[in-house]
Amino acid sequence: MQSRVVESSSSPHLEVRGQRYQPQYEPHVPDSHRSNGKPKPSKTKRHLALAPAEGWFALVLLAVAMYCVVFSIISVGWVSHAFILYWSAGAGLIVGLGIAKLRSLPQAILHLAACLIGHWLSVWLTSAVAFHVSWRLLVVGIGAIITDPTRINNGEMVFLFYLSFLCFFLGYFGTWLAYRAHLPWLVAIVYCSILLINLNYVKHDLSLTVAVLLAALILLIARIQLTAQLVQWKSEGLYTDRSWLQGITRRFIQIASVIVVLTLLIGWFWQGLAMTTLMVIHGRRYPPSTGRIMKLMQRCRTIQPTAIHGLPLL
Repeated sequence: MQSRVVESSSSPHLEVRGQRYQPQYEPHVPDSHRSNGKPKPSKTKRHLALAPAEGWFALVLLAVAMYCVVFSIISVGWVSHAFILYWSAGAGLIVGLGIAKLRSLPQAILHLAACLIGHWLSVWLTSAVAFHVSWRLLVVGIGAIITDPTRINNGEMVFLFYLSFLCFFLGYFGTWLAYRAHLPWLVAIVYCSILLINLNYVKHDLSLTVAVLLAALILLIARIQLTAQLVQWKSEGLYTDRSWLQGITRRFIQIASVIVVLTLLIGWFWQGLAMTTLMVIHGRRYPPSTGRIMKLMQRCRTIQPTAIHGLPLL
């Protein structure tokens, strides 16, 4: 007769003849190494991203370039009460930044809304702030000039409204092109074109304004192009961290700063050379700072002593 030893801990089930298997439930012992079943709170915090991807430095550069153009318009002295042009340009800068970062609404509707904002803002600035008259009088004047364009010479208030509306769009489209379309080259072309037009009518020297405008635009182009390139690299799977982004941004700005210095030095040299040439042609005395250039030109005179088209030799 064989004996069978069954351990009580060998099976969790008890076999009873004539009945089904019933599990033997044991008291649950809580495991100190396991969690109590509640999900652990996440340590990651969500931050509301208010800063644009291009950074605030690009907005500062764009504002500097825009106000250089506005200053050139005011320096010509087209109309009186031109101080409102600074206000309309700043408003256009803010509106353009807001519309450039809105993704939920169609851009066509937003552009139309921006036109209405700029129009009525210019009407209010011209009528209430500048001339202290009713806005209806300005609207009537605008309608009269549209029907008869020959009255534009007598419509100083209407022309100020036009300049205010223009400055609003300088800020608006400049910000939209830089922050939404990423086309800083187009911003530079538009701003430089308007500045060159005003330089033909201004009565005093704006060399410092031109230098500041060029420096701001070159740095702006470098910053926006870097942002566009980073977006492309991230879409291709490039991993970037904060320290690497700060390092490459610093290098880009340093290279752009060197380009700015070289551009200003070359422009200053060619300006001095052109002024010296004009002074020699008209027989005027040249400034002492261009003495070395004059000595070089006198040496060229001894090498090639021929006149061209009856002009005096250098």
